[in-house]
Amino acid sequence: MTVTFLVLTSADPIGGALALYEFANAMRRRGHSVHVLHMGLTDPIAGLDELPWITFEDGIEHVFLDEQRPMLRITFEDGTRRVFPGEPRSSHAEHDLPDADFIAAYDDEIPLRHGLPFVFVQGYQTLFPSIEDAVFRAPCPKVCIARWLVDVGKEKGVPADELVFVPYGLKHEKYRLVASIEERPPLVSMAYHSHLQKASAEGLAALSEVRRRVPGVEATVFSRLAPTHETPPWMRVVANPPQDVIVNEIYNRSRIFLCSSRVEGFGLPCIEAMACGAALVTTSNGGSDDYAIHGETALVCEPDDVTAMADHIERLLHDDELRIRIAKQGMEYVRQTFDWDASAEQLETFLNEYAAEPGRYLRR
Repeated sequence: MTVTFLVLTSADPIGGALALYEFANAMRRRGHSVHVLHMGLTDPIAGLDELPWITFEDGIEHVFLDEQRPMLRITFEDGTRRVFPGEPRSSHAEHDLPDADFIAAYDDEIPLRHGLPFVFVQGYQTLFPSIEDAVFRAPCPKVCIARWLVDVGKEKGVPADELVFVPYGLKHEKYRLVASIEERPPLVSMAYHSHLQKASAEGLAALSEVRRRVPGVEATVFSRLAPTHETPPWMRVVANPPQDVIVNEIYNRSRIFLCSSRVEGFGLPCIEAMACGAALVTTSNGGSDDYAIHGETALVCEPDDVTAMADHIERLLHDDELRIRIAKQGMEYVRQTFDWDASAEQLETFLNEYAAEPGRYLRR
């Protein structure tokens, strides 16, 4: 089969774009023809050298769309239609769209010769409601990367046949154990993001509370950009670290990885850290439900509960037997459960069913 992926991307790593690129890579490894249309989220992307954070499989056809010719339209609550990002325009530059069996984008003006449409649902309650709701309203299959997003679709009245669960995967050759779980320093790490739903202020507060209780604890906070919240001098803050630093010097040195988010579509850093042997402390944020089993693969608390986050971290710092058990069980769970090639196989299976009965899944 031939599949076209349209990806909103940037020169800096974006989790959602990374995931779509890995789906594209895995589909190519499975022998399919793959087109990737790169659309700059803020600035145009002119070539692969502007995307140093991702490696592509040989044989993928790449098309670069400048910012002034975006390919997605959004219908807002008041009925107006706009492309996102960029300005409205009346028609598509069809020469930018290769013919394919499937296209991971929906627009009612895209002819079906460019592929049967489907859309990825990678999150909810993180963008403008009008944008997120427009994705669920698209009259084509919704590939949800976490189970809770399937539930959101059901609550919105989306037909069951249009909701497909295909989880994110993990690059096990990259995110792997390279340092002993048992002999790690008392280090807690956290990925920082300024988005309100990431609740980084609460995460930093939990780390500070742990430091008050356990004076010898260390903390590493890493982020693409320098944190906008104030951090105390004892915290190590790493801005825009290379991937090998994240894997080898952060994840593989950490006893514990903290996720403080209110909402996560999935939470890739969590399973990356788990795969590297860090015990996970996380909020129940939606995406975490697919890998954080309280007392088995993680310790879980409600969002915004700074005291509970601190309690869980302190418990794991003092109870090595529990920490090591959770870290090892979490590492094995993500190893067995999340794999890009397995996810691509699930996607392929669904697309074959879609092609056999398009009228069952496409309301057009």
